[in-house]
Amino acid sequence: MLASSINTYYDNVSAIIDSNLDYAAIHQLGGQAGKNKKVTIPARSYLQLTDDDFEEILCVAENFLNKGDI
Repeated sequence: MLASSINTYYDNVSAIIDSNLDYAAIHQLGGQAGKNKKVTIPARSYLQLTDDDFEEILCVAENFLNKGDI
């Protein structure tokens, strides 16, 4: 359910990846939860970028900038 809740938004100056599920942030980042925040939940990232992903993003951005489309 968490993976299918991922939304993306972008415009000319930014890109956002998020989820509309209440528990998405605690899974991604970890933190305190429960009554009086007594439970510590470790991060269980579902939005992970691999080194290959990062390289692809850089390549796409560089190609865009080199075309002068901004």
